[in-house]
Amino acid sequence: MEFGLVGLIFFVLLLGAMEMARFQFMQQSLRDAAGEAVRAALIQANLATAECYATQPPNACPPSPPTSLPADVEAFVKSRTPFLDPDLLSFTFESDDAGNGVRTIRATASYQFQFLFLPVPEWPSGLLAPTNVAALSY
Repeated sequence: MEFGLVGLIFFVLLLGAMEMARFQFMQQSLRDAAGEAVRAALIQANLATAECYATQPPNACPPSPPTSLPADVEAFVKSRTPFLDPDLLSFTFESDDAGNGVRTIRATASYQFQFLFLPVPEWPSGLLAPTNVAALSY
């Protein structure tokens, strides 16, 4: 009888600790995915700019990278994050030209976390959908 009272609390705490570990692991994977997205976007932008300069006059080439993350770059990044479900992973991408010759590419990765072990009711929007932003200046 004592185990019935204490065991339930013990297993809920044990499963809760496992879910929190999964959540922390997901946050680190999301941080890595955002960094990978901004690096891939920077490489893609530099390749597109180099290709433009090779085939067009310099004044015909855009001064900054594209304002949307190309689908092939997003697919590449999603393939490099094996621990995150690609259907729950989303990216937004923006580039910024400060006017002083420094350009910034910013990638935002969002993921909707789902519990595996504990039957948890619907949480408020955004509570279990962390977002990570990575930016590179060049």
